[in-house]
Amino acid sequence: MADEIAIRDKQEVSLTRQDKIDIVRDRLDTVIQLYKDVLIKDVHYGVIPGTAKPSLLKAGAEKVILMFQFVPTFKYDKIQNGTHREYIVTCSLFTVSGVLVGEGLGSCSTEEKKYAKRKACLICPTCGKDTVIKGKVEYGGGYVCFAKKGGCGAKFADTDTKITSQAQGEVDNPDVADAFNTVLKMAKKRALVDAVLTVAGVSDVFTQDVEDFSEYTYAPIVEVVEKPKEEIKAEEKSKEKTAEEKAEELKVLKLKHLDHFKLYETLTKVQKDLLREVYLVKSMYDFCAIPLSEINDFLSTNQK
Repeated sequence: MADEIAIRDKQEVSLTRQDKIDIVRDRLDTVIQLYKDVLIKDVHYGVIPGTAKPSLLKAGAEKVILMFQFVPTFKYDKIQNGTHREYIVTCSLFTVSGVLVGEGLGSCSTEEKKYAKRKACLICPTCGKDTVIKGKVEYGGGYVCFAKKGGCGAKFADTDTKITSQAQGEVDNPDVADAFNTVLKMAKKRALVDAVLTVAGVSDVFTQDVEDFSEYTYAPIVEVVEKPKEEIKAEEKSKEKTAEEKAEELKVLKLKHLDHFKLYETLTKVQKDLLREVYLVKSMYDFCAIPLSEINDFLSTNQK
């Protein structure tokens, strides 16, 4: 079939205009049949909400290559711009007999936003971890080294320069070299898909404009089938533990963490609210998971 696509000079002489039209029609029909019978949504192609045509993914392009028996080869140019790097890749498609039938281009650079930028995280001056979050106004505002993210629980004022002087939002990626291999592969993939769309003439069926979008932000469209409320309630009830089971588990927990239970009984409502806010304590299981020394240090700095 690939040799049929690459019409040679001798063949071209013997083909009538209708023959050529029939070849093009047959080729397109073949691709559409592949699309319907073989290609799998979210594997070989993606459907992005708001786009008119499905996007051909790398796996789908490889199936088209297999069908037409193309042989792809790649060449690339590397452009260095300071710490950034761009790759421009040419994908050439050949028939099994070595006839060049077409090419595709693809480029990718570490200056693209997804590689060049990173979201800055606030670093805790006390423990050195990137676990600082903005505290709620009702609990004094400021900043908190969030314990549930592995932080130390330290608190800082809204005006504390140790926090406010740190970069926030999007910042330059300090490890941009780690993405060099990734952008090379992305450029190669873009070139491959471009070559397939061009040579196989399937742009009527697929687009490439959102092909690499799928790798980063694409989420498959999932059809949600709403269950009857009675069925949902029955499933939830079957998963619930009985009162006896809950009581037995709590009894075992108390035996293991008796000191935690004794301390919890001495806490005021305000202190419990603070623990709920900073450590997300919603049950005694959460409370017992915090080391006693950490709880005592936290309470000593938040006495009310």
